[in-house]
Parts: sequence; structure tokens; C-alpha cells
Amino acid sequence: MAAYMEGVEIKFKNLQLCEAEKKGIRIGRKQACSSQVSKIQAVGKLFAERPARAEHVGRTLGGVWSPLFGVDCKDLGRNRFLFIFQQKADKEKALDVGPWRFNNDLLVMEDFVPSRTIDEYEFKTIPIWVRAYGIPIGMMNRETGDLVGEQIGEVIDVDPDVNGDSMGAFMRIKVKLDITIPIMRFITTFTEDEVEQEQKDEMILLGDDEMKEIRNEKKEGEEKIVSFTYEYLPDFCYSCGIIGHTEKSCRTRSRRTGSRQFGSWLRANMYKGISSEERSRAPNNKGKF
Repeated sequence: MAAYMEGVEIKFKNLQLCEAEKKGIRIGRKQACSSQVSKIQAVGKLFAERPARAEHVGRTLGGVWSPLFGVDCKDLGRNRFLFIFQQKADKEKALDVGPWRFNNDLLVMEDFVPSRTIDEYEFKTIPIWVRAYGIPIGMMNRETGDLVGEQIGEVIDVDPDVNGDSMGAFMRIKVKLDITIPIMRFITTFTEDEVEQEQKDEMILLGDDEMKEIRNEKKEGEEKIVSFTYEYLPDFCYSCGIIGHTEKSCRTRSRRTGSRQFGSWLRANMYKGISSEERSRAPNNKGKF
């Protein structure tokens, strides 16, 4: 909304509205097309330098989202598209699974809101599974997953095992990732053992002076670095770390010095022999125009 209004203000900053233009009208549900509102719809933006044809985008991704019914795809300009589904479950898949690609370019999806103009959609977040390495095995659970995931983005899910734990070589955390800021590579954690936790619990029952004494005696938690890799990570810039463009087209590349701070090591190693759905998410997808 803010970006849209900024664009309007810049474009017309030297113009003045006449009385007829200021008068205004109120539009709402009465004016909304009932057949349009009842449809199962979503919108998407393709982060590509070249314009894509709606029928090809719809055919390629429709075969993944809805193999039985397909999707209807309408061009909204500047590589933005309206997708019309036959089933709600297919739309939910398009919105919640991801991240999606067409012709190796990132497609960002958002739910359809009848009252929004196309310029009011931000297209700034994608759902993605993150693998977190370096978490102590005994602390691999939902609570830890939420704490770690919140440092990356909005937590959607934590992948547990049959016992509700997430023990393994890494933890899988699904987040809604903001693609307008650099992706997270690491976080620093401070772990506390059982003795430290017992001391913390005892503080609740002690007076202020006794609590201060315990705090002075208690060592800080052990510092550990938790590193991240991302499953089906779209193209991103090895210079600035932002998803949606590569180093070649980075606007800030010339201002950066020193070694690269991002690289292909942020991509999770996925198994070979992937399905058609995974090909629409993996970096080597080549959807045809």
C-alpha cells in the first residue's frame, strides 16, 4: 500500500486535483463482481527480466498445483498474474508449499484480496524449509525450533518425529521468509545446562540480594553457532544476500569490498531423482515459454 501511494505521489506531485477529481465515490461489495469474488484465486509475481506469457506460466505451474484441473492464468502486467483454481486445496498448495519457479525465475504468491489493486500487493515473502545445524541434540524440540525460526522469519511449522521431537543431524523449520532483506546464515545461541536451569528456577523463590549473588556466581551459557541451509533456495545474490536477483545484476555490488559473504553453501543438498513438483521448485527447473 505504501509503495503504491509513493508511486502515485511521485507521478502526480506537480499536478493539482480539480473539484470534480476530489469529489470521490465509495465502492464496496455491491460493486464487486459476485462471480469474481466467489472464484478461488491467488496472485503471483515472476521475478524475471523478460516478460513471461500467462498461458505458459499457467500451463507449467498448473500441471504441478492441479494436475487434474489445471489453472487459468491471466496477465496483470509487469510479470504479475492472476491464478484461478478449481479447488481450494490446489490454491493452498500454491500459497503454502513453494518456493516456486518458472523458467528458473522465482514466482512469489499471495492470496487474492478483492479490495486491493495489483500495485498494493507486496510480493515480499516466500514459504521455505530451513535446516538448522549445531543445535544440541537434547534441545531439538518444537520450542527450540520456534525460537530459532523466529530469527529467520515468521515460523510456519517445525518438522517433528513420531515422538514430537526433532532429533537428527539438523532441525527442519518452515518459515515465511522476507526476500527484501539478506538471508540469515547463522545465529549465535547460548545454551544452559540443567544446573543453570535449576539455579534460575531457585531465583524465583529467593530475595533480591540472594538472586544477585547467584547471578554473579553463575557463568554465562556456552556460546554455539547455529548455521542454516535452505531447501529449494531460489536464485539469490552472493554479494548482498537478497533473493530475487543474482550478483551480476546487483545494484550494490560495486560498493562492496572484501570476500563474498554469501554463497552456494547456503543451499541444502537435495536428493536426486526429483518429481515434477520438485522441479518447479529446484534451481535447475527450465519451464518452457
